[in-house]
Amino acid sequence: MTFKRKKFVLDVLLNIIASYLPLMFLHMAVNPFFAQHMLPDEYGQMLVVISIMTMLISAFGGSLHNVRLLLDLKYCENELSGDFNMVLLFLICLASVLSVLVVFFYRFGYDYLALALFSLIVVVGIMREYFIVSFRLRLNFGMIALSSAILMAGYYLGYLFFTKSGKWELVYIIGYSFSTIFIITHSSLPKEPFMKTKFFWDTAHTTAILLVSNFLSSTAFYIDKLLLFPVIGGTLVSVYYTATLLGKIIMMGISPLNSVMLSYFAKMKTLTVKVFISILGFATVVGLAGYLICITISRPVLTFLYPLWADEAMQYIHITTATAVIAMLCGVLSPMVLKFRSTVWQIIVHGVNLFAFVFISLMLLFNYGLMGFCIGALICGIIKLIMLLLIYIKSNGEIQIGQE
Repeated sequence: MTFKRKKFVLDVLLNIIASYLPLMFLHMAVNPFFAQHMLPDEYGQMLVVISIMTMLISAFGGSLHNVRLLLDLKYCENELSGDFNMVLLFLICLASVLSVLVVFFYRFGYDYLALALFSLIVVVGIMREYFIVSFRLRLNFGMIALSSAILMAGYYLGYLFFTKSGKWELVYIIGYSFSTIFIITHSSLPKEPFMKTKFFWDTAHTTAILLVSNFLSSTAFYIDKLLLFPVIGGTLVSVYYTATLLGKIIMMGISPLNSVMLSYFAKMKTLTVKVFISILGFATVVGLAGYLICITISRPVLTFLYPLWADEAMQYIHITTATAVIAMLCGVLSPMVLKFRSTVWQIIVHGVNLFAFVFISLMLLFNYGLMGFCIGALICGIIKLIMLLLIYIKSNGEIQIGQE
C-alpha cells in the first residue's frame, strides 16, 4: 500500500474531530456538572472509578482491536473467518470479573446495583472498542466520526437521566450502547462464525501478549489517580484531575493519530525513514501548539469549570501539560514499534515505564507532595519517549524499512 500523505492527514484530522466531540462534552459539560452536585472527596472517588473503567475498556477492547488490524490481512489471504468473536467473549467475561473486584477494592461499600451498572459499562465499552475496528479496516473514518456523534448524543441522554436518578453510570451506559448498536448494524464482524480456525492459537497468543502490553500501558496512563486516592484522598485527586484536565483533553484529542497510523501500517510492509520523520515532526508541532494553547486558556477555563479548586490546580498546570504532550508523542511512536518490532518490546517498554512511574512518582510524592508527584510523572514520560526512540533507531536496518 502506498502512503498518501494528504489522505493520511485528512483521516487524522477527521479522527481527531471524532474523538473530540464526546471528550469535550464529557470533560467540559458533564464532569463539571457532577462536581457541582458532589462533595470533593466523592467526586475524586468517582474519577478513580471512571479511570478503572476506561483502563479495562482500553486494555481488553483495544488489544483485540489492534490484533484484528494486525492479522486481518492474513485471514483474508487465507479466506478464513472466525476466532475473534470467541476471543472477544472470553475477554468480556474476564474484564467483567476484574471490574467488580477492582472497583469493590477502591470503593468499599459500593452497592450491588452500582457494581452491576459498572460491569455493564465495561462490557458494552469493550464491544464498541473492538467492533469499531471494522471501519478502520476499510479506512472509513467518516463512519468513525458518525459513531462518535451518536456516542455524544447518548452521553447527553444519559446526562438527562442522571439529573433525575443521580446515577452517573447511566451517562456511559447509554452513550456506549447507542454507539455500539450503530456500529454493529454497519459491521460484518458480529456476524462472523463463532468457531476456531487454524490461526486460533496464534491469534489468542498475540492477543494475550498485547493484552499484557496494553494493560501495562493503560495502567501507567491511569495509575496516577489510582495511586493518589489511597494516599491523599479524593479531594486532592479532584485538584490533580483539574490540573491535568486540559493537557489530557489535548492529548486524547491528538491520540487518534495513533489509531490512524496503525490502520495504515496494517496494510504496509515497510516504513521509510522519511515517513517516520514526517509523522513524528507533525505530532511534535501539534503537541507544542497544544501546549501553548493549554497554558494560555487554562486559568479562565478551569476557573469557569471548577471554581472551588482551580487556583490550587494552576500551580501544577505547566508540568502536567508538558507530561501530556510527552505522552502523546509516545503514543505516536508506539504503533511503529508494535507493527515493525516484536510485541515483546511493547511489554518491556510499558513494564519499565510502569515500574519507574510507581517508584519515582511515589518517592517524590512522599517527599515533596503533589508537586513532586507531577514532576515524577514528567520524568517517567521522558524516559519512555527515549526508550521508544532508541528501539526505533536500533531496529532501523534490522527490519524492512525503506530509506527514501
